[in-house]
Amino acid sequence: MKGIPILLLATFSTLVHSQSLPADGVTGIVRAFRRHPVVAIGEIHSIQQAGDFYDSLVRNQEFQQTVNDIVIEFASR
Repeated sequence: MKGIPILLLATFSTLVHSQSLPADGVTGIVRAFRRHPVVAIGEIHSIQQAGDFYDSLVRNQEFQQTVNDIVIEFASR
């Protein structure tokens, strides 16, 4: 029985390493949308780099061709 966890770990490790890693965040998010019906992206408030990233994400042609709907949660007390 002790050999099973090692075998599962080795198999999982092989599966993870066989998938190529995205070159950047936009590519990774587009890939996630192609594999999953819903992708959630967190936000750090008042960080200019985060806002710049979201701008580059929604302006990306591949993102626009892949994603149909965007839901933005915001509100004040």
